Amino acid sequence: MDLVRLAARKSLRRPSIAFYGTSTASNTSETLYQRKKSGRRRTHGDISISQTDLAVHRQICDSISEKLGFKENMEGWYSVTAKQVRDAGAITILTNYYNTSLSSMLKTVYRDHNWQDWRFRKAPQGCWDDLENQRMALEAAAMKLGVTSKDHWYLIKSSAAAKAGIGGLLKLKYGNSLRRALAAVYPEHEWLEWRFQRSSPSWLSSPVTALRCLEWLGKQLGVQSLEGWYSVSKTDVLQHLGEFKRGKKVLVLADLVQLAYPNHDWLEWKFDSGVRNGFWNDTENQRRFVEWFANQCGIKTERDWSKITTQDFLRLGGFALVNNYYGGSVVALLKQVYPERSWIDLETT
Repeated sequence: MDLVRLAARKSLRRPSIAFYGTSTASNTSETLYQRKKSGRRRTHGDISISQTDLAVHRQICDSISEKLGFKENMEGWYSVTAKQVRDAGAITILTNYYNTSLSSMLKTVYRDHNWQDWRFRKAPQGCWDDLENQRMALEAAAMKLGVTSKDHWYLIKSSAAAKAGIGGLLKLKYGNSLRRALAAVYPEHEWLEWRFQRSSPSWLSSPVTALRCLEWLGKQLGVQSLEGWYSVSKTDVLQHLGEFKRGKKVLVLADLVQLAYPNHDWLEWKFDSGVRNGFWNDTENQRRFVEWFANQCGIKTERDWSKITTQDFLRLGGFALVNNYYGGSVVALLKQVYPERSWIDLETT
């Protein structure tokens, strides 16, 4: 039998556990507080551990660390798993004395070492309630990920941050959201949630946030007026905002400006960045475009349409509608939009 299992068996034979409010056979009047004060026992939570047992526990921990190759380096304990402790034969002591908490055992056995709760594979209960622990964990993750500034965090995915050692923090406190964690730990920094790799779709439902986003984007692109948004290219949008979705629906710049400036009469087909998928499936959108188009071209009667070509639609923004939905036929478009009118004369032209 190896040293760890032998020491564990010897430790468990001793009646060394006393609970708060429980009298011992030898001294019913001696309280746990008095025992702690006398220095003969050390308490952990609701359990009192004798100095003799504590020495055995230290032997066990020393033996485990030696087996795992870090006896002279306490830092190695941070990467130890419960399975490794179990395989070493110390799971019974860990369970009976320390409520299966490796960090509690180590802080009791090696009390002179400055342990950092957040660094353990399984952080102890209450660790992440301390913002200072959260801050230190984020700083350590930043070093692993090569993050050199606050804005650099925008390039990091939550999954990558979790693998860098803050998975427990993100899961337990922030719903696996790196953005929420950063906002809580560094509230003094102005975080722009649309710049994160996987931003929450919730901001795409907030007119206030959409407006902040466009004000920021406008400064980046030099947009001086509302009409200026029509000239922003799809490439510029993707470069600065990436692809953004609401549910499974991919949104476009036109959706964003309509959310931010709902009182402006936006014409979606004028956006160089394009309309969202399915926009032209709506007959009402087709009708709106045709009426606007007719006004732009001075069309008053049905026969006035005879002078219109697909190039006119290309120039004014409806080429995709005519070409993709109606095979380049203006008449087919008109018959769909105005089925109540007669287009026979136009068909023979």
